[in-house]
Parts: sequence; structure tokens; C-alpha cells
Amino acid sequence: MDRRGSRRRWPSPILADVCRLQRRANSILSKAEMSGDLRTALVAIRELRGTIELLARVTGELQETTQVNVLVSPEYLELRTIILRTLAPYPEARVAIASALRNVGHAGA
Repeated sequence: MDRRGSRRRWPSPILADVCRLQRRANSILSKAEMSGDLRTALVAIRELRGTIELLARVTGELQETTQVNVLVSPEYLELRTIILRTLAPYPEARVAIASALRNVGHAGA
């Protein structure tokens, strides 16, 4: 069942397995809470958190992305320095390039 209480058909057996694991962890949590077994309850909560995270990844609800800011990378800074030095004999071009490089990464540049 999904969070709204309706049955959901999963396109993948992996999703069904994750849901089955989630139901089992929920059942163990309920039993542990009823018996006062806090250690087992905490372990079950940890497992439920893991299955929820896995389910979110598999369904695409949780997207992990990495952002890299190349503007602070040593390679970019070195290239920028080389370009500006090379343009030193051409002041108008140097100013235009320097202005353009300052605007890299800003919308509308």
C-alpha cells in the first residue's frame, strides 16, 4: 500500500522486495515497542529509515547530485591568469575578456 492507503503495483520486483522489507521492519518495530525492547525498536527504526531512503532512491523521489564549482578550481584560475597575461599587449581585448570572465556563472552574462 502507498502512503495514501491505495494499492500500488510496482513495475519492478526490487520495489516489491523493498516494500516487503519495510513491512517486516514495521512489524518488528511494533513488537519491540509493545514488549518494551528499546534496543530492538531502535534497530528497527534504523532499518525503516534505510528502506524509506532506498525506496525514495529507486522511485526517483530522492535525487543525489554533486555540484562542482569550476570557477574556484586551480586549473580555471591558472587558465584565466594565462589568458589575461597573454592579452596584456591588447588592453581593449584584455578588459573585454576580464569582464566576460567575471560574469562567468552569472545568469544573463
